[in-house]
Amino acid sequence: MKGSLYIALGILGLILFAVGIIIGVSYYVGWPYYEPANLPIFAALCTPTALVPGILFLFLGRKANRREKELIEFSSWVKTYRRISLAELARKLGKQEIEAEKVLIEVVDRGLVPGFIDRSTNEFILQAAVGQELFIETCPRCHGNLQRRYFQGETVRCPYCQSVISAPPPRPT
Repeated sequence: MKGSLYIALGILGLILFAVGIIIGVSYYVGWPYYEPANLPIFAALCTPTALVPGILFLFLGRKANRREKELIEFSSWVKTYRRISLAELARKLGKQEIEAEKVLIEVVDRGLVPGFIDRSTNEFILQAAVGQELFIETCPRCHGNLQRRYFQGETVRCPYCQSVISAPPPRPT
């Protein structure tokens, strides 16, 4: 949206620049004959004051459109995860964790991905996944204290005995 506005303002500035050039050239050539004495002043003021802002707005519009496209691609990618840690997200993006979090917050603020950051686990969780979590208190093999939330279909491995814990059936609703 912002990019389209900048591009429209840039095109408007360049059109104003072109009108100033046409007026200046037609005045110089003498066709059609212009009587007003302020016409060359208008052309002289219109031309440089429209060119620089026009080019600047076009540049800003292209930059905003590229950013919007990047955010849409990022949001599509994040939607494939029900839950992802910020460290893993940063690693996959090739950025620092704080930079990845800023991008994630921008995507959430724009409404491209509904979700939130769980500060207790430092993970991003999609809003659609809320209520689908299951909970494991202890490992059935070594009885280690896990206290871990997970989603159906995730592989849960005990950090103590390294055994894979099979998911209990989902609770009836």
